[in-house]
Amino acid sequence: REEFKNRWLGVGVIQYPSDLLAYAQLLYQTKPEVIIETGTNYGGLAVYFATLMEQINHEATIIPVDIDSEKWDKEVAEGRITQRMLKQIVFIKGDSVSEQVVHEVQKHANGKKGLVLLDSLHAKDHVLKELRLYFKFVAEDSYLIVNDTHLEVLGIMGPDKEGALSAVQEFLKSTNEFVIDSSFPNTILSCSPSGFLK
Repeated sequence: REEFKNRWLGVGVIQYPSDLLAYAQLLYQTKPEVIIETGTNYGGLAVYFATLMEQINHEATIIPVDIDSEKWDKEVAEGRITQRMLKQIVFIKGDSVSEQVVHEVQKHANGKKGLVLLDSLHAKDHVLKELRLYFKFVAEDSYLIVNDTHLEVLGIMGPDKEGALSAVQEFLKSTNEFVIDSSFPNTILSCSPSGFLK
């Protein structure tokens, strides 16, 4: 798949370029103090966020979470994720919905203006758990972004499988604190249709 070939400063970033522009716009608009990303893989999105936040709020912390650190560790070991980048990044290894990981995130995020991006396992139950655990880190007028809602929109998951979009729909039935921001994504090509929750 072509999106697996994308790089940001040499680090793999499995995102559509159009979504990267949307994230840049949101970071400038919201100026978060902490950005939480579940499912970081190689770490390219965390690096992208760090390089943007150097210009927007150089004291911001980026918290990527992943159950597997092998690709992340390789990027760090080979010097593509540099020590300068790591001054802004706190990588947490573990299951994003585990009590231990959420507690660790909380230590870095509590009391700070947060933005959250969910991009780990895309099964409905898992995404719903993430939504219910991570919404508390999102500041007023900030965003909770759910990736890979497009898998259901495009029918890629199959007719009987529910994923991130179904999780978003169920989550929104249980809260009035978030709404879908219909101005995002602002391009046709996105992995997050109906996934930008304000």
